[in-house]
This record gives sequence, structure tokens and C-alpha cells, in this order.
Amino acid sequence: MWIVYPEQREVNVLEASGADRLLRDGDLIEAPELLPGFSVPVSEFFDE
Repeated sequence: MWIVYPEQREVNVLEASGADRLLRDGDLIEAPELLPGFSVPVSEFFDE
């Protein structure tokens, strides 16, 4: 699950394994096990 926090420009990634990652501008969102080849910078989720 991805939880997007627009005010903080962050995305919290919660994985089925229980892993929890907080991504910020400059990080990439990737989910190779679910979406092979998918890779998007966090900054793309927010208006600039």
C-alpha cells in the first residue's frame, strides 16, 4: 500500500512482508515484484 502525504511531499510504502519505507523527493518508487520495470521519482506525484 502507498500512502501519499502531499503537504510533506512524502510517500509511505507498506509492504505485505511488514516492511515500512518512507520515501521523499529524490527517492524512487519501485515495486518490482508487483510492477516489473515500474520506477517513478517521488517528485512526480506532486505539482511543482
